[in-house]
Amino acid sequence: MKLPLFKAAFKDQQTSMWVYVGVMLFYGLLIMVAYLSVEDMMSDPFSSVEGVTLTKIGTNDDDDVFNLKWETRTGTAAHVAFGFDMDENMDWANLTIEDIGAFDPGQFEELFADHIRNISLEEYLRENPALMEFFENYTHDNGDDMDYPAPIPFPDGGPGIELVYFGEGTYANFTNSGTSRLFVVGLIPNDWNLSNITFLGPVSAMDLRQMSDFDEYLEDNPMMKAFFGEAAISFTELDGFIALEYFSMWPLMLLIFLAIKTGGTVSKHVDDQSIDILLATGYSRIRFLNEKMLVVAMNLVLVVLAAWVGVVLGIMMIGKPVPVAGITFSFLGSIPLAIGMIGLSLLLSVLIDENSKTTGAIMGLTIFMFMIQIVSNIAGWQDGLGYISLFTYYDMSQLMIDRAFDLVNVIVPSAIGIISIAASYILFKRKEIHA
Repeated sequence: MKLPLFKAAFKDQQTSMWVYVGVMLFYGLLIMVAYLSVEDMMSDPFSSVEGVTLTKIGTNDDDDVFNLKWETRTGTAAHVAFGFDMDENMDWANLTIEDIGAFDPGQFEELFADHIRNISLEEYLRENPALMEFFENYTHDNGDDMDYPAPIPFPDGGPGIELVYFGEGTYANFTNSGTSRLFVVGLIPNDWNLSNITFLGPVSAMDLRQMSDFDEYLEDNPMMKAFFGEAAISFTELDGFIALEYFSMWPLMLLIFLAIKTGGTVSKHVDDQSIDILLATGYSRIRFLNEKMLVVAMNLVLVVLAAWVGVVLGIMMIGKPVPVAGITFSFLGSIPLAIGMIGLSLLLSVLIDENSKTTGAIMGLTIFMFMIQIVSNIAGWQDGLGYISLFTYYDMSQLMIDRAFDLVNVIVPSAIGIISIAASYILFKRKEIHA
């Protein structure tokens, strides 16, 4: 089947299209290279909860070396820290001390059973040689020359419980050569009443994360909600970095490109009166629109493909595992937005005869929808005013991080696009074109 109008229109637009394709390809590469700089400012892997922070500070013979640090309180005589061997399949993020079945505070009451009121901690430890030896291992000789003792099995305790620290300090460095994955700190009161011990934690070695200065900026700056909504995304994780740095702006870049490419579909030819010549050669209005829309579709496919390749190549170039599923979901999730934008742009192109006015109207509509999305995120109007913006129907966190589609985000913009395209065909077929 011959498509002379398609070929002519595609040739006419190919320069701008290939420039945009090249830009998107290069942009993906550039963004991924920037991730290397982010890695340089990452913190050590850590987990923090309820005044306790567990930080991985190195390795020792393939065992992790941790720093366990905690907050103390007035009236605390000493601190005791325990490690627990827990099931890897447990919900680490939501664990509480009550969830640790092996942890029985009564077990360590015997540890202090011989304690005499008013005796000093040092004297008490000397009367308990095992604990004294353990305590003396925590020495800090000349700055960085530090000994990292391993946790010792809890005296008379159940299986899977280790004593990590006992003393007056507020942190412990240790080599986790045992099986402990969960850590709890107890604050022993001045009266040594064990029933009044305050427990902090638990903190887990299974959900260590890293943060950068930018992550802290995201957490502390409420304006970030304008762009990212309520999504909690880590800038230092590759998936989160791609979502924040690339896919936060991808819908705007794609929709502006499609608005420009679709805006002149009809109005350009009406404005320069070339539509009369085309229709006089035997072209029907339906065939005219079909071939012009095929050009738009080709532009869409090539730009999305170039953007996908750019991101994937960029990740491969920096030597990181490629999250193909998340990237693919994120690009496919923008297709409904593209359909919606194409439909609205085509409708305006049919309704407005002057090409410059059509372009201005479409660009104004695009910026308006983008601003509506930002304002709705700030004000919490996602369930109200936000629905009138196509950008609201693109959830970068859900697509990139969760690898999932929301049917509403697929159906609504697609329906807008299909209805607008159908209306454009009907109106263009009936449109009176003045010579």
